[in-house]
Amino acid sequence: MNNSETEICCKLTSSELQKRKSTVLAELKTVIVEKQEVRDGFIYTFPGTDVILNQLMVFIQSERECCPFFKFELTIQEQKNPVRLKITGPDGAKTFIGQELDL
Repeated sequence: MNNSETEICCKLTSSELQKRKSTVLAELKTVIVEKQEVRDGFIYTFPGTDVILNQLMVFIQSERECCPFFKFELTIQEQKNPVRLKITGPDGAKTFIGQELDL
């Protein structure tokens, strides 16, 4: 893995980031049921609705484009059970999640 793959920086411009924060991130933030800190990131628990699943997929797709250093694990069980999203990454990713994503 070269340095460009592990560099902790977002590829979005400031206006793009602010737009995303005011839409997708803001919506997800209001429905977090639980937040658990892990060594290299966080695990977020959300209601297991189809609407939330769609929002999470949009979020993951956009983050994969702008922040390729993130690792996402989405745990989906039977309907009506909570959905869990684990976001981790290399050194520095945890701080980045807290400061830039503010989740």
